[in-house]
Amino acid sequence: MVKSLVAAAKNYRRAANPFLQWINEDMEQGEGVGFDYESKDAFKDFVAHMREQNPRYHLSKEDFRTGLEALGFKYGQRTQGQNLGRLVFKGFRPKPVDDPFGNDDGAGNIVKFPKPEQK
Repeated sequence: MVKSLVAAAKNYRRAANPFLQWINEDMEQGEGVGFDYESKDAFKDFVAHMREQNPRYHLSKEDFRTGLEALGFKYGQRTQGQNLGRLVFKGFRPKPVDDPFGNDDGAGNIVKFPKPEQK
């Protein structure tokens, strides 16, 4: 009976982990090229995510790195693709933003408006 309670407590703590919540909500996980996220951008995004819930949230960069490494995300230099040598977390990246107008041309964060219908 004790084993089931200990397992339930572990599952609860894991579900309450803010790093996992952030990754499940805003990131997509995977392996290989493209599934790495620059450490400084990841830190900024995580803090912004947490400040939506608590405007006074604070976390050191070292604690952030340690927390993600504890979940199994490797921290190191980018070895493939663009910006070689930059420090990244490997195994996740931001989810692509859905474009409500269907403009999927890789334009990034540029605001696009629907094309007027031709009559």
